[in-house]
Amino acid sequence: MSNSGVCFVNGKETRIQKITTSLSAFGLLMQFSDGEKYILWRDSVSDEHYRQLLLSLKRERYAP
Repeated sequence: MSNSGVCFVNGKETRIQKITTSLSAFGLLMQFSDGEKYILWRDSVSDEHYRQLLLSLKRERYAP
């Protein structure tokens, strides 16, 4: 994910529209500009990477 909200999902470039973090203890609900939605489960990535992602999202203000 870049600072502009652009990331690659399943091999295609897309832009993050909204991320719901209300249940971040379990995972993140990510909505992209093309309407696709994905859940990133917390246990699907390392704790370090998950924490880094949460901090990055808070800085970029994608999350409410």
